[in-house]
Amino acid sequence: MHLNYHFLTHLVQELNSTIIGLDLRSCYSQSKDEIIFNLTDESNHFYVQAQLDSNFTCLTFPEEHHRAKRNSIDLFRDTINKKVLGIAMVTNDRSFIIHLSENYNLLFKLHGNRSNIILYERDSFVEMFNNRLKKDQQVHPSDIAKLHKPDLESWSTNPSLRHHFPTFGPRVQAHLAKNDLDTLPYNEQWQLITCVIDRLAKAKHFFIEVDERGMPFLTMFESEQALSKQDTPTQVCNALSKYYHQTYLFDQEKSKYIQLLTAQISKTDKYIKNTQRKLDSLHNKRSYDEVANIIMANLHAIPNNVESVELNDIYINKPILIKLKPNVSPQKLAEQYYRKSKNQSKERQNLEENLLKKEAELESLESLKSELSTISDRKHLRQFVSLNLTDQINKQEEKRLPYYRQEIDGFEVRIGKSAKDNDLMLRQYSHKDDTWLHARDVPGSHVLIRHQKHLQVSNDVIEKVAQLAAYYSKRKHDSLAPVIYTARKFVRKSKNLLPGQVIVDKENVVIVKPAKKPSLSH
Repeated sequence: MHLNYHFLTHLVQELNSTIIGLDLRSCYSQSKDEIIFNLTDESNHFYVQAQLDSNFTCLTFPEEHHRAKRNSIDLFRDTINKKVLGIAMVTNDRSFIIHLSENYNLLFKLHGNRSNIILYERDSFVEMFNNRLKKDQQVHPSDIAKLHKPDLESWSTNPSLRHHFPTFGPRVQAHLAKNDLDTLPYNEQWQLITCVIDRLAKAKHFFIEVDERGMPFLTMFESEQALSKQDTPTQVCNALSKYYHQTYLFDQEKSKYIQLLTAQISKTDKYIKNTQRKLDSLHNKRSYDEVANIIMANLHAIPNNVESVELNDIYINKPILIKLKPNVSPQKLAEQYYRKSKNQSKERQNLEENLLKKEAELESLESLKSELSTISDRKHLRQFVSLNLTDQINKQEEKRLPYYRQEIDGFEVRIGKSAKDNDLMLRQYSHKDDTWLHARDVPGSHVLIRHQKHLQVSNDVIEKVAQLAAYYSKRKHDSLAPVIYTARKFVRKSKNLLPGQVIVDKENVVIVKPAKKPSLSH
């Protein structure tokens, strides 16, 4: 809810009382998703730090910020030394504008993973921070403003929160659902909604909670589950960012390494149990040298040309049935058993040595897991990983492939697992003569039909693989889906494109019915 219209309204009110009259002295970036604004006058400094990461977009307001000497770049040069004249919300949108002197305006478009900061001179686009969002060059604040003003009559006609109140977002909708909105008559629904709007507008405190994944979120509704309570919007933004980076990301990283060790412990324990079973089987099984000794001690009692014979077991003085081999003399058979005995002894010795090694390894892994569970800060976590888990992580990364595999009519088919994996598959796991497929005009997996020398991909194979490409896309539920295909060499990527996005220089189109859920291998 930190990117919610109703919260941003409070934030803008606070900023209006804080930064109007200050000069924008510097604007710079030290990482691809972060931008820092330094506003100041003769006695005050105010920093606005915008983190436009696709996983977590937020604004923070640090008391001070020390610019790095390296890897730092100046941005929005036209705004430097311009005075802040005011800040205004974009009507019913998760955006606000900082008005600067000389008719410059900075639009903070806080649309989740498509957030951006855009500079205008009067109404003309000048530049923007996230250049990957090319369509933002045509965005104007008036285009994203939502002027709809619902009333009881329009609500009664179409009681849709998403339609009438797009500013609410999932947190406010969840709060209304918790208060049984859907079960009330229309007039009482409207009364509840207007009451919530009034409550949001008059909020005096702001709270941080965590969801079922441990991810922190801001809410303007007090509850017993709240982790912290803040009095101002800037304070809660800082607290939210701090919890996300210092607690949530740390817990996620630590959990990943605990899972890695847990998997290794399980694998090692399984190996120990299997090895112990093999050893027990060898110990319980009659040794080959004893069988050979029994044969040699009873040579006089073994008739010719029989498949088995009952002999006296010299170790327990009881009869034992010995299997014989046709055309192999008892002496020769005993020699074979003596040779097997040596191999059996070596096998037992190897198993015992491996068992000791794995038991020591299991003890070490359990000790590492116990030590890891006590670590409570990122610095010590990184040190622990560097000292103890580097080899395991490297092995794990080597094993993981960025695609699923399936064989269709003798051709290997590769299907990208994610947007980043699509890029990796094309970059490192493809050949220029592979056939590339993708559902047209929608997000989806990149699909490759691997090239085979002297073997042409038939139209039948292309249609079958196109059905897979359609299934692994936003068209999976369409009755018919267009899929483009071309040679891999006609697919390229430029630096400003988002993960998974490519440029296709030549293409063909096939219309197919999306496949039913296929069975893939990793």
